[in-house]
Amino acid sequence: MSAPLSLKSISASKWYRQQTEATPYFIYLACRGCVTYFKSRDKILWYCDPEEDRAYLEQNHIRALAEKHLATEKRRPNFSRRLQARWLKDIQSKDQRLFEKIGKADISRISDERLLSFNHSLGWQSYVMWLHFFMDIFDIDAESLIEQELIKKQVNLTADEKNVLTMPSQPLVHQEQELELLKIARLVKNDPDCQHLLNQIQTADNIHRLKLHPRLLLSVEAYVQKYHWIRNSWAHTSVIGVFDVVNQVKQIISGSRDISGEIQQLAKYQATLRQRKSALIKRHKLSGWLARMFEMFSLMTLWRDQRKAQMQQLNYYLQLVGTEIARRSGLDWDRLKIYDPLSVKAIPVRSQDLVRRAKLLKNNKLMYWDGRSVRHVDPATSRRFVPALEATFSTQMTEVRGLIACPGKVKGEVVVINKKSEFGKMAKGKILVTTMTRPDYLPLMKLAAAVVTDEGGITSHAAIVSRELKIPCIIGTQVGTKVLCDGCQVEVNANHGVVLVL
Repeated sequence: MSAPLSLKSISASKWYRQQTEATPYFIYLACRGCVTYFKSRDKILWYCDPEEDRAYLEQNHIRALAEKHLATEKRRPNFSRRLQARWLKDIQSKDQRLFEKIGKADISRISDERLLSFNHSLGWQSYVMWLHFFMDIFDIDAESLIEQELIKKQVNLTADEKNVLTMPSQPLVHQEQELELLKIARLVKNDPDCQHLLNQIQTADNIHRLKLHPRLLLSVEAYVQKYHWIRNSWAHTSVIGVFDVVNQVKQIISGSRDISGEIQQLAKYQATLRQRKSALIKRHKLSGWLARMFEMFSLMTLWRDQRKAQMQQLNYYLQLVGTEIARRSGLDWDRLKIYDPLSVKAIPVRSQDLVRRAKLLKNNKLMYWDGRSVRHVDPATSRRFVPALEATFSTQMTEVRGLIACPGKVKGEVVVINKKSEFGKMAKGKILVTTMTRPDYLPLMKLAAAVVTDEGGITSHAAIVSRELKIPCIIGTQVGTKVLCDGCQVEVNANHGVVLVL
């Protein structure tokens, strides 16, 4: 098996890295899908082991792909929207039908054959989700691409105006989820008897008391049914239950939040943003193309959010089916997680297959496109290439500097968080430094005085949420989690996109 790159070419190239805590059962097929989408032998490398996933994307190649897509959108209006519509039909719609089918089945009692069929279908959907489009190509240089088009038309916009124009007019999943939760909190706060009832529910054992208030029970159960997967990630699934919602509602009503005001603001989000966008387009006399360009970038943010929500739901069902396969095989779920769903061919899963799979991900962690299919590089090459790839970042990045997601300046103490097990380190007023935020990071971001990420662009989760929370945020530093450490005092100057160690 030939190597995709020489060590010399790796050192000479500029790379963009994405990484996340992950487990193979959830992410391995997604990695293969991404490598297949690019079909690039020497510009795209993916690293996957039992605990972590990394993507190495050659910057010039990604920039060229972003420029090509933007040019296509300019030449063919609504090209991106048609791509997204096809994705919604081929991925989201098929996923939902599959989820409904699994949800109606009694997983513990169906046949091995049907269980394996569900598992294969989920695995296949995890793979094909990534074959339509990889909107992350805009992470590296979207800002300069936008500025380039503005200069051509001699239009000058402030950073805040660009942010408004690239925000999606349609509410994102976490906004819709927050709105539903606030409505439940308002119901409780406006009813003293309901508040008293909630205060009596101290443990999951007495959750039955909710039956005394049918309207509240129905609201909570509807929320659970719709958003039980909202905390899921590439590494973990955590099912939200009725007791979890009760505790969240208690936290909301015990504080000083203006619940009705927040509900009104979220409910009017779409109309308010559309008005702001329309006013900016009119004020700056933006041409048809510039207005369409900003609409395309706002669509990328929405699509990315839809993809993330789809991943969170998919991983819930993968674990639901996977744990049953593990049970029937006499295995712990943690052992089966080193597999990918399409590798599970029979029940029980054989121990020798698990050993072989663990060996593959331990020694052959790097994947690439060999011209015909996705391949793992051999162990010797993998051991040389991964350190060489990582070394390029220490030489290319000499300071903690990135893109401005939300302006502002603040000083504080750093907390570096890369895994869910580290969430407990976060405290109010600290600087959150991480590879990239995800939906399960939202409670941490609400505590943070500022956010600094290794990766991401204007369409990323960190960029969108930090603007909503109005906290300084610098994205795409690539080295923030490596240079900064817990406890160090820094100044996050998001007006200039730089983090200074004090």
